[in-house]
Amino acid sequence: AYREVDRAFQMYVCFSTMSCKVKTNGLFFKKLIKILNSTIFHLTCHIPKSSYKCHSIRTPKNGLQHELFFNFQVNPFAPGWEEVCHKVPYDCEDVTNQKAQQAAERIGKFFHQLRHVLKYELHAVPTIQYVDKNFSMTSINSCRPGFGKNYHTHQNCASCCMVCGPGTYSPNNEVSCQTCARAQARMYGAKSC
Repeated sequence: AYREVDRAFQMYVCFSTMSCKVKTNGLFFKKLIKILNSTIFHLTCHIPKSSYKCHSIRTPKNGLQHELFFNFQVNPFAPGWEEVCHKVPYDCEDVTNQKAQQAAERIGKFFHQLRHVLKYELHAVPTIQYVDKNFSMTSINSCRPGFGKNYHTHQNCASCCMVCGPGTYSPNNEVSCQTCARAQARMYGAKSC
């Protein structure tokens, strides 16, 4: 049992901040991810992985600057994605890939509008600001829960997602099956041990 790889998107965005050592950065990050998740939830997409780092950079013109680098992944397998697939009369892989593409475009539009709001509509300058033209996204391969790539045993379709074999599982959209600590997963396509 195999299926074509699904599409997910890795996204990067940069903000400037007053300092790397303030709690506001973490609160802003959590709020931003919450807003982005609510923006794409109706597409049965979500952001399962996200992180941020703050770096202080000294520049000749502007002196010491602090920048927040956000890194997150948009995934088409939010709760409810299986029910959506059962409702479509055609290929579910196409539906999930289209929804991931729509979610990525919606997030791109969000950052474009955020730039406009911060530049033209706010009267007070916020302590955390979006760095203009610093949003990027990359399409990455992903496999559905219960599937993963196996280059060694399936060399004839190395780019395909294969069902996880007994003793292995894949709980999310990673591209590999993980080995169970104990041989509890005795079936194919396990999402947990």
